[in-house]
Amino acid sequence: MRYCADTWFLLELNKKDERAFKIFRDTVEGKSRIVIPTISLFELIRISIRTGESLIKIDSLLDELKVTQKVQLIVLDEIIAKEAAKVSVSYNVPAVDSIIAATAKFSGSEILLTKDEDLIKLSKKKYIKIENW
Repeated sequence: MRYCADTWFLLELNKKDERAFKIFRDTVEGKSRIVIPTISLFELIRISIRTGESLIKIDSLLDELKVTQKVQLIVLDEIIAKEAAKVSVSYNVPAVDSIIAATAKFSGSEILLTKDEDLIKLSKKKYIKIENW
């Protein structure tokens, strides 16, 4: 299974949520892959700064993610940017969520891990598949 991680998933993983951790453990064991859009990383750090979360703890999480070749950070490029703009306008979705959705689609991810209502809306429109909990 190839997953794309929304910021929400990274926050849950940082909190050691059981379900998020199982997906990560399966990834480490080679049963799945996780794609992380750089915008999700940006949001994770921004939320952590706002809430007073230790950036050392966030760096530790990122180091854990980098341990395996099965986790890939995807940088926003021209192709994803164009698709995200189309998604944002066509479906009335905020820019950040459009970038995450377009990254999921163009990275070949089968499932987007999210709890975000705007991304759930895209799932209902059949743009992407999500796993929501």
